[in-house]
Amino acid sequence: TSNVNLNIGIGTAAPKYRLDIKGVINMRVVYNSPSIKVNDEDFLAIDSKGKFLLSDFKIKYKNQFEWSDKVFEKNYALMSLAQLEKYVQNNKHLPNIPSATQVVEDGVSINQITSKILEKVEEQALYIIDLQKQINELKALIKK
Repeated sequence: TSNVNLNIGIGTAAPKYRLDIKGVINMRVVYNSPSIKVNDEDFLAIDSKGKFLLSDFKIKYKNQFEWSDKVFEKNYALMSLAQLEKYVQNNKHLPNIPSATQVVEDGVSINQITSKILEKVEEQALYIIDLQKQINELKALIKK
């Protein structure tokens, strides 16, 4: 007989899931077909050089405030280009983006850095829109 409701625990006396493992897991895979499958699709694999390959996945956020669209709110304080230039000269990285030292020491969350990179793209869009307005004003002055 089989018990479909049986939970198996490794490193835990009270497993909460079908397979509940507490602690470090060391998996060894063979190089002819190394992969971890989820729902019969490759999720994590190893290439011929031993590097990890992560298949298609989604990033999910807990709430909308973790995303970058705040840049388009009227009260968003966009730095002037002069302030931005000074910040970059002094810090050698963009505001709200971790420095190379921080990333090497602490790592970086994929969720966080994805949102921060989009924040910078959205800020660039605002700078470009503003610059285009200035160009259009200058063109109008030249025509007069």
